[in-house]
Amino acid sequence: MAAATKNVLVLGGSYAGGRAARLLSQQLPPTHRVILIDRNSHHNHLYVFPRYAVVKGHEHKAFIPYAKFDNSKTDNAASQSRSLKGGRAGELVRPHLSAELHRVDSTSNILLNSGPQNPTNGHGNSDHLILHAAVERIDANSVKLSKAFPELGMQDTIEFEYMVYALGSIMPRSLQMDSKTLQSGTKESGTNWLQHRQRVIEQNDRIVIAGGGALGIQLASDIKNTYPNKSVTLIHSRDRLLPRFDPQMHDIIVEALTKLDVECILQDRIELTNTTLDFDGHVEEKRVMTRNGRRIECDLVLMCTGQKPNTELLKQLSPSSIDPATNLAKVTRSMQLASLKEHLGEEQTEADTKADTKADAKSSVDATTNAAAIDMRKSIPESYSNLAPSSYPHIYVIGDAADAYGALHAGHTGWNQAEFAVGNIIRQIQQDTESEPKLYYAGKPAIKLTTGLHSAVIQLGDDITVNDNCPVDLDAASAWRFSGADTTDMRK
Repeated sequence: MAAATKNVLVLGGSYAGGRAARLLSQQLPPTHRVILIDRNSHHNHLYVFPRYAVVKGHEHKAFIPYAKFDNSKTDNAASQSRSLKGGRAGELVRPHLSAELHRVDSTSNILLNSGPQNPTNGHGNSDHLILHAAVERIDANSVKLSKAFPELGMQDTIEFEYMVYALGSIMPRSLQMDSKTLQSGTKESGTNWLQHRQRVIEQNDRIVIAGGGALGIQLASDIKNTYPNKSVTLIHSRDRLLPRFDPQMHDIIVEALTKLDVECILQDRIELTNTTLDFDGHVEEKRVMTRNGRRIECDLVLMCTGQKPNTELLKQLSPSSIDPATNLAKVTRSMQLASLKEHLGEEQTEADTKADTKADAKSSVDATTNAAAIDMRKSIPESYSNLAPSSYPHIYVIGDAADAYGALHAGHTGWNQAEFAVGNIIRQIQQDTESEPKLYYAGKPAIKLTTGLHSAVIQLGDDITVNDNCPVDLDAASAWRFSGADTTDMRK
């Protein structure tokens, strides 16, 4: 690698980060390279995890090999999505989620544009890399990894000019991997973990599911459809399932669950104060109590009460960027890291002082950082007037870790946000002061949710449809092909 080549890091290779890395590999000038960092050896296709934690024989399909950056196929989805213009200046929106322009991948509720999604190399730069390691610390212009890569001549600390933070969120307890599996990060360990979850569900006859979001609904319907003789109870704290979606979605889902004989309890929640659960969810007392005083006999509780944003590394770097109420990272509409004004305080002064001491060594970075700060001020709308430029405007946050103006936390959302982050990074590298930053505005929620082994309900914009012909494995091969992976032997 030439000494002058600069790094653009992408942390996390899932739906948002993988998309960002692909676009960067196509659009970066020869002076820059993208380094994708992910602790896992394979892309974890999270949307099939609930199904494969219940149904046996398909678990190996949930772990997809990462496509390499030297793949010669062309990603035409970028040009397709760029053609969807409308609304505010600089905004890319999806006003009509028509079948001609979009499809919902049959493996999940992720909304995908058509076209191959494997990483490509648009500028002939062979230095783009995928590194499998955990990120231990983020500094202003470097990251500390869990290991070095001597075969590439790289230490465990890597400097960067720009970063895309796409580390997503931590799964709810019912689908949370144990520490040994997480540390291994291999396909074999992940497959073994899903097989373990299958055994836990198979061996327990009275199951309570806490949380009526997409995960809870899918687990409840899959378990009851697979094991009709089991007792399955779904408890949800609100009066409606999926309240962010059309009320008709609630009606369709409740009808499907009722047909499967799943007991649905709304406007109540489990009281765990005097209940002992092990890591897998086994209930020592063989019962749970709800806040409304209901007693439910059970052997297993599957906690599906939301995900936790994986923002601890950002919080250590820039505490004022993390919303204390949600743990989400504040961003501007250009997807740059922002800060809450009321929490800046001495942190801003300290960061500015550190930046001044490194000015000579980082003059080129400082120049782009200053331009980025100006861009970010432009992107802060009045409705988010409590935001201020952070000390790290060269860091972008996309996906489940970002507080992106009401955007639904889903794979298709992060996939879309990646284009905005990458477009603004390219603009800054080119020092393009003539055009405005790309500004992100969330579209209408979209989801595909299974309501049994062969059925699903889909909402795209204002359109709702029901599909009663879904394959049991959720057509995982389509996700492999979409990722540019070979489906000849899906056990690899």
